Amino acid sequence: MAPGASRENFPTADAIFEKLELSSISVGPLTFLIVSTQGEYDEESLERALAVEAPYVAFVASKPKRDKILEYLRARGIAAGSLGRLHAPAGLQIGAMSPEEIAVSILAEVVQVSRSKPQQVAAPSLPIVTVEVKDPICGMLVNPGRAKHWSEYHESTYYFCCARCKQTFDNDPAHALASA
Repeated sequence: MAPGASRENFPTADAIFEKLELSSISVGPLTFLIVSTQGEYDEESLERALAVEAPYVAFVASKPKRDKILEYLRARGIAAGSLGRLHAPAGLQIGAMSPEEIAVSILAEVVQVSRSKPQQVAAPSLPIVTVEVKDPICGMLVNPGRAKHWSEYHESTYYFCCARCKQTFDNDPAHALASA
């Protein structure tokens, strides 16, 4: 899917779409969207990909590039929960360098996501400023969009890296926050 894409450019593609429009595809539990733009249409592509409920949305980019794009998307009003679904840089971190190795790491992540069980409880979507927040117990950075453990306390949501940190917080939230 790319503006100006043609069969001549991509002779082995199963389908070619000339417009950045996802309404023409069927999105389901086995839809995996990988945005690889080489710097063209980054923001537009990611905004459209995050607007659909695909179980996997990835962006092939460096961490600095990802951070700049996320800053832009936040300013456009994309919810933190949607941004938290983004896998960026795309792929499992296996030290891939060549395009072929990067492709393998992305496919490995697709397999990992497709084999994992869906979360039983979805984290609430809250307007937060960053994609990662600090676990108040251990200090680890946690992605709210992917967090499996969270608690509500005094109209705020706190995210945890593991069940032990959540339990420690839940036992005495005031003490945990005073110590953080």
